[in-house]
Amino acid sequence: MPDLILSTMRNKAFAKLSWSFGFRGRLIPVPSPRPADIEHVDNVSYVLFFGSLRSRAEECHQKLIAIQIELDKWANYSVKNFGAKLDPHASPNVTHPSPHWYTEPLVPKLQPRQKFPELEFHTTTWRGRKVPVYSLTDLLGEEKAQELAKGSKSKYEEATCVVMKRARTKVAVDMLLMHIQAYITQCGP
Repeated sequence: MPDLILSTMRNKAFAKLSWSFGFRGRLIPVPSPRPADIEHVDNVSYVLFFGSLRSRAEECHQKLIAIQIELDKWANYSVKNFGAKLDPHASPNVTHPSPHWYTEPLVPKLQPRQKFPELEFHTTTWRGRKVPVYSLTDLLGEEKAQELAKGSKSKYEEATCVVMKRARTKVAVDMLLMHIQAYITQCGP
């Protein structure tokens, strides 16, 4: 089901973006999403990058999740099997019973913000205002990103990124791209 939802969202975004790629003047090719490269463009809504914006840290994400699962497994094992030794109220020197809220010994776990990081949306600055930068390769897949660039009469085939101009009709596309980006973000288990 998650793959079906993602493919539906990608197909919708691809259809709306291909409509924008078909008209002249709606997209302006720029060398990069840096503020110096987009400063001359008027009415910037967002930047579409044809490459990937994934960092090397995201490659390690799956390994880190596996390590975290293993650590949680051993922490739970320790609590279940050595709970009597970890319980401070089970000591012979303690004369009072454990409080009603105390259910089992506390075992250190990873903090929630480290376990489930906040969503990160890439941005750039245009005339003092932040504008989003979307990677078409990451959001739509490599085949569809190439199809958008090559299917537009080779005008954007050599471009590394394009600027989408601000218009009321672009809000739906921007919302779709934001939904896809939030949907494919990988958090912890």
